[in-house]
Amino acid sequence: MSATLTSTLAAGTVAQTNVDANLREAPDLHARVLAVLPRGTAVRAEPSSLAAWRKVSAITTGQRGYVFAALLDPGAPPVTNQAVTAQSPLIAPARGTLAEVQDALNSRQHGLYSAQDIRFIARVYFESAVPAGLDPVIAIAQARLETGNFSSVLSQAPIHNFAGIGADDSAPQNARKFPTVIAGVRAHVGRLLAYAVAAGAEKSAQKTLVQDALAAKALPSHLRGSAAQVSGLSAWASAPTYVDDLCRVASQLADRVDPQTPPAGPRIITARSLGLSFQVLFGELGRETYVTGHYSAGTRARNADEGRDRVLGFQDDHRNKGYGGVAYHYVICDDGTLICARPTLYKGAHTKLHNTSNIGVNMPGDLGDRPTAAQAATLRWLLANAHTDRMPAPHRTDADLRLAERSGHRQWRDNNTDCPGDFLGVFLSGGEARLAPAHDDDVGFLEAAAQPDNGRWQGEIYVDGEFLSKQEAADARQPSSVEAVVPPADPRFDSD
Repeated sequence: MSATLTSTLAAGTVAQTNVDANLREAPDLHARVLAVLPRGTAVRAEPSSLAAWRKVSAITTGQRGYVFAALLDPGAPPVTNQAVTAQSPLIAPARGTLAEVQDALNSRQHGLYSAQDIRFIARVYFESAVPAGLDPVIAIAQARLETGNFSSVLSQAPIHNFAGIGADDSAPQNARKFPTVIAGVRAHVGRLLAYAVAAGAEKSAQKTLVQDALAAKALPSHLRGSAAQVSGLSAWASAPTYVDDLCRVASQLADRVDPQTPPAGPRIITARSLGLSFQVLFGELGRETYVTGHYSAGTRARNADEGRDRVLGFQDDHRNKGYGGVAYHYVICDDGTLICARPTLYKGAHTKLHNTSNIGVNMPGDLGDRPTAAQAATLRWLLANAHTDRMPAPHRTDADLRLAERSGHRQWRDNNTDCPGDFLGVFLSGGEARLAPAHDDDVGFLEAAAQPDNGRWQGEIYVDGEFLSKQEAADARQPSSVEAVVPPADPRFDSD
């Protein structure tokens, strides 16, 4: 798309929207939206003296209003999806459409923002970046990487910081605050433009964005214009894989695919291969609608061997507590090894009052420990593949866990615990966050339902009575009388 062409559309010219575009009542980003014109909508330009906006009428409906000039193409083909590499320029047409990006963002958990909020945030990115010539897909990908798909504390109200501006791993409290979503997006877009365009070389559509962004936080002079390509954004963050990660996320958004890890996936160890068996004390799990993250309040599991030891320890400890075996469904080691523990047919015993439909995932460790990159990658893979045949049959879910509501153990009301410590951020973001939220109040709590009439204490866990027959409930009060069940075999995985 060409801002030069679209800004000079003559009255009467027929054009088409090159993304889903807001038709606004007035030429102002805050003006009321009259309609959303889907990509490819034919419009006719009307007389106007404005440069950044065009007054148009939709040919099929006759609706009239204002659209960003850069969102219109005079007969140009629609934008095409392109992979993003380290050599990709920042100043470029959009590599994907607004609708594609909105769908990709909403396919993953996004904190306290609603799906409608996410669609609005993406639209503001497009409407801020496109007129300035910046590829909005790269900007949104960076926001997704920095915030864990808009689920981190810094990205939520009242901070609205979508790019970690001012924050670093050692001082997240220094993050700049922006009063609105629009202000936060424009600050991010302006800062990217400052990286991409040398001082004094800004075009008119870029100057205000850059000035406002640098007023929020200055940029060292040697970084101005240092990122004509994505590779130049290595200075944005300290992570050595930052550029590679950004290219991966941006390409996912552009292609409308969301691969979580390389196709091989993590190493998988099954409960059956470890010789585990389980007493069915709490009934069936039900369709999975929650994923709750835990740590072990103990030693880390650096590799598969240590992971086996931890899980066998859980088995003895949790059986002694009356849980019938390991309380968690999955355990993820530091090296990314995925240990499948309690079969997903069975309800776990990991969250007081809330085990029905709730998958429990444990990353062994204690207060002060943080997730490894391999653990984050395996969590992403698990959420994307738990319901597929890439998982052992006894440990496969019914639901796509990317659509489940994610939380940390301590976020459930009436669960008085520090768990999962600094692993909280990785669970909330589904494996993208680099920082744990600073305060639980910033991320909210999940409301606890009233204690069910047929609930009961079982060891240290107050168990709900859903999906549990009266006979099973009676038997569960005497665990020693309940036969332990070995998970069914899946020869593809049980040989580990």
